[in-house]
Amino acid sequence: PTCSLNLLDRQFYAYTQTNDPAVQRTLSHKNNEALSLRGESVMKKRAKALISFIFVSVALFLFLAIDTSHAFLGKGIFYLPYTISSPGTYYVMKDLKCPPGSHGITIRADNVTLDLMGFSLIGPGGTGDYDGVHINNRKNVEIRNGTVRNFPKDGIWENCGSTLVITNHRIINVRVQGNGNSGIYLYGSGNFVHQCTAVGNADSGITALDGSTVTGNTCSGNGWHGIKTGAGVTVTGNTCFDNTRDGILANAGSTISGNTCFQNKDIGIYVGYGSTVTGNTCARNLVHGICCDGPAHTIIGNTCFENTDHGIYINPSMGNCLIDQNTSFNNGTNLIDSYGGCVYGINKY
Repeated sequence: PTCSLNLLDRQFYAYTQTNDPAVQRTLSHKNNEALSLRGESVMKKRAKALISFIFVSVALFLFLAIDTSHAFLGKGIFYLPYTISSPGTYYVMKDLKCPPGSHGITIRADNVTLDLMGFSLIGPGGTGDYDGVHINNRKNVEIRNGTVRNFPKDGIWENCGSTLVITNHRIINVRVQGNGNSGIYLYGSGNFVHQCTAVGNADSGITALDGSTVTGNTCSGNGWHGIKTGAGVTVTGNTCFDNTRDGILANAGSTISGNTCFQNKDIGIYVGYGSTVTGNTCARNLVHGICCDGPAHTIIGNTCFENTDHGIYINPSMGNCLIDQNTSFNNGTNLIDSYGGCVYGINKY
């Protein structure tokens, strides 16, 4: 009758059917061992189940927070046009096409981060006063990681009404392409544009006005300047190629260093008075390699070659410049041209 019982049940059956104390002690000991083993097995199964539950929960949390709706980190954007009215972080969740007659994304709040997540905002083309990202009279907006293309006006446009307003916007790792006006246009001051690519826009590739920093960008094939800035800016490490006007245009009191301006259809680098121009390469531009307007420039360590007009040109009516350690060769006019009390170091031309 015990053949269908498991080991523990058979031991218990034998224990109840004998009166021998020694046998009962032996069976009781074996029964306790079996119970202990069964308990350990149950605990192991429960521990494995708990670990699996924790793993699945964490994976689900990360999936929801990062890959799908960003419910824990911000708010997802799934359609255009879209208006941001509250501070916070917003994520574009797929390539989005904008219908005619509206901006793609309108930002009506300060302290906003817009992450394009590698996706594109795609305009309808055509004409009209409509931008990919439209920011009006806002501060501290960051836009990053994606593409804005084919909008009737600017790819990214900001206007605070005055260059005296410090807006502190940041545009990072964004491609602006084929827009009907500028790729990026920031009218306020103190902005930061980094690692962006501006290609084939009808006006300037990047415009960032007073007190801004423009670094590590590539601007090519734009219908006006590659990079256009206000006064007191820092422009470093950019490449400006084949733009219709100047590669880089910067106003007074700016620092222009480590840029490459190649084959632009006007001047490679143009700066206003009191600027520092160091370590740039300007080649095959259709007018001057470097043109400095006004007095009090520091021009050191630049290489200018095969430009149609001057390698380095200083406005003839100005002076008080330091010109040192530059190389200028195979230009239309090889000599560094300057008048009015400039100080020359050792230059090669």
